[in-house]
Amino acid sequence: TVLGTVHYISPEQAKGKFIDEKSDIYSLGVVLYQMATGEVPFDAPNAVGIALKHIQDPLVPPINLRHDLPQGLNDIIVKAMAKDPNDRFKSATELKEMLKNYQTYSSDLYQKTTKNPIIKENDEQPEVKEAVYKTPKQSSTKDNKNKSKKFMWILLPVLLAALVFVAFIFGKKYINKNKQDLVLVPALTGLTENEALNKAKANNLIAVVSEYKTESNVEPGKVLEQDPESSTEVKKGTIIKLVVSKGEEQVSVPNLSNMTIENAKIQLNKLGLEIGEITKENSDNFEAGKIMQQHPDAGTSINKDSKVDVVISLGKKEELVEMVDLIGTDISQASNKLKSIGLNIGNIEKKFSNSYDTNQVIWQQYDAGKKLKKDSSIDVIISKGKKEPEMIDKVFRISKPVEKGIYTVTVKDETENNIIYEENHDASEGDIRIKVKAKPNNDIKVYINGELVNVG
Repeated sequence: TVLGTVHYISPEQAKGKFIDEKSDIYSLGVVLYQMATGEVPFDAPNAVGIALKHIQDPLVPPINLRHDLPQGLNDIIVKAMAKDPNDRFKSATELKEMLKNYQTYSSDLYQKTTKNPIIKENDEQPEVKEAVYKTPKQSSTKDNKNKSKKFMWILLPVLLAALVFVAFIFGKKYINKNKQDLVLVPALTGLTENEALNKAKANNLIAVVSEYKTESNVEPGKVLEQDPESSTEVKKGTIIKLVVSKGEEQVSVPNLSNMTIENAKIQLNKLGLEIGEITKENSDNFEAGKIMQQHPDAGTSINKDSKVDVVISLGKKEELVEMVDLIGTDISQASNKLKSIGLNIGNIEKKFSNSYDTNQVIWQQYDAGKKLKKDSSIDVIISKGKKEPEMIDKVFRISKPVEKGIYTVTVKDETENNIIYEENHDASEGDIRIKVKAKPNNDIKVYINGELVNVG
């Protein structure tokens, strides 16, 4: 009785032999194989068929199914799944360490796949019995000995001839069988990698890429070399190593995002690349003058001397609004009106106006209907009312009203209803002269001690 999932069973467990930690390493190798390729290494319609494949079928290296698999990881999986437990890793610890350093791992077991003899159900070891010879009687006569001797001389050539015939027949079959197992290596150079792999498979051979080589004269993906060479006679299942062109020397495109065009040129020139087509677009996320897109993208491998196209930001897209009429509106109303369409009040100047009341807009920087950038500021001039007439000097001469003592002189602007002059004077001053400023057409009156004495 065998316990376990047959797809992950080791050959020795399938045979019912002694198992130890090496069997677990084999099973883990199967899991690694499936993780690397997406397929189990051995499959069949039933459990018995799968178990027999584990025992006798050679392992197809996982790199044949997944060509980009690192060679070191491929070799670790192959070693873990060696048919002979002695060819596997000594312990799980050793396997763990090899996996940590898979990039530098190499093994001479990469091409070693042991094919065990086919095991059939109910196979038994032949029973060996001792041959029992009867000793001739001592009483045998000399004639009988001579007859036996004569018979052997007749029989021996016949037996030898039969042996030679049998050897010839079996030798011929063996040679024919060996010839049937041989194939000629097809020419794979010049083909694409996939074409070469498929052609090798069609000829019962296994092609693997051993190296990708820079070659400017051969397009990427074409086979440069093969080993063994074409027309070589090899056994079926032989591995053909391929060297595939990766084209011209390539470099990785740097990230130019947020660079100025000048800095981008410097970065590209260091790598042997150039600036290609330059286009400009608006962007809410990139400052004007900075690179916002590039083609090819950063990290892409391209040939030297290639060009990288870029898109430069023009900054945020300018949203235009239509100017409105502010003339005659109060400054607070004008401000609200501008804000409602995305504009702002700019500088405010005041001037006299005989046509507009105080604080009404009498001039605006842009006429109504003009297209302006959103958030623009609009300068205005507002009225500070009608222009006041200029003040003029008015002079009054006052004769000494009293013989002696103090008196009060008061000058009123009756039109404005205010006092524009009021002083006490001594009679000893004699006649006095008073000068005041007043509007030309205003009614000015002079009072002495409260009595009207003059109108000007």
